[in-house]
Amino acid sequence: MKLRSLIATVRQAQGATRPDDAAACAEVLRVEIYDTDGHRGCGETLPCGEISGETLRSALSFVEHQQAQWLRSLHDLENLRAFTHTHAQAIDWNPAAWTAVELALLDLLSRRHGRRIEDLLGLRPATLPPAGTAVIGEAAPGPFDGQLTYFICAGYRDYKVPLSGTLEVDRTRVEALEAGHIAGTQVRAAARRLWTSAEQADDYLWQLRYPWWALEEPLAMAKQSECPGMKRKWLLWLPFALMLALFAAFYAGLRN
Repeated sequence: MKLRSLIATVRQAQGATRPDDAAACAEVLRVEIYDTDGHRGCGETLPCGEISGETLRSALSFVEHQQAQWLRSLHDLENLRAFTHTHAQAIDWNPAAWTAVELALLDLLSRRHGRRIEDLLGLRPATLPPAGTAVIGEAAPGPFDGQLTYFICAGYRDYKVPLSGTLEVDRTRVEALEAGHIAGTQVRAAARRLWTSAEQADDYLWQLRYPWWALEEPLAMAKQSECPGMKRKWLLWLPFALMLALFAAFYAGLRN
C-alpha cells in the first residue's frame, strides 16, 4: 500500500445523543488518510490538556509537521507496529494527536482489505455484547440528577462521576447515586488532581461514605508517586455495602 495524502482539520464533534450534550459543542481533530487506490481512512481525537498537556492547536501542529514522514514510511500493519515502537517518545508526548492518525490508518487498512479492524489485528471476537460507561459532566445538583436519571433510564450500568472537592456538593452526588440504587462497584470517581497528598485524598473520600470502585487522578502531577501509598480506608465501605445488600436480600427472602 502506498499513501497519497493526509488531511487534518479541526471540526465540530459528531455523535452527540442529545441537544444539550456537551459533545455537541466540542471541537475535535479529524484526520483523513488516502492511499493511491482511492481508499480512505478516518480518525478523530479530542485532546485533554489536563491529562496529556495537548491542545487542538498543538495536536494539529504535530500532525502537520509529521505527515510527510508518515506518508513516506507507513505502508502496512507491520510497518505501523514498528513505527510505533521506534517513535514511542514522540507519540508519548502527543498521544491524542497520534490516536487520530493511528485510527485513520487502521480504518484505511480495514477498508482496503475488506476486514474488520479486530480481525486485522488478530483479536478474538467479543463474546459479550458491547457495554459503555455513562460519563456524567460537571454540573450543579439539579442538572447532575437529570443526567444520572437519563443514563439510568437508558440502561447504563457503569458510571464515571466527577468529584468537585466541595464536600457538600459531592455528598449530594453520592445521595443521588444511592437513590438510584447504583452500587459502588458500578462507579468510578474522576478526582482531577484535587488533592496534594495521599492522606488528604483518603480523608476526603472517607467522609463521603461511598465505596467507589476506582479513583481517577486523585493527586497533583508532582505527587503521583504517592498514589500507591494511599491507605484506601474508604474502600472499607465496599464490604460494608455488600454486607448490607446481602442482609437485605436475606430479609426479603424470609418475608417471602
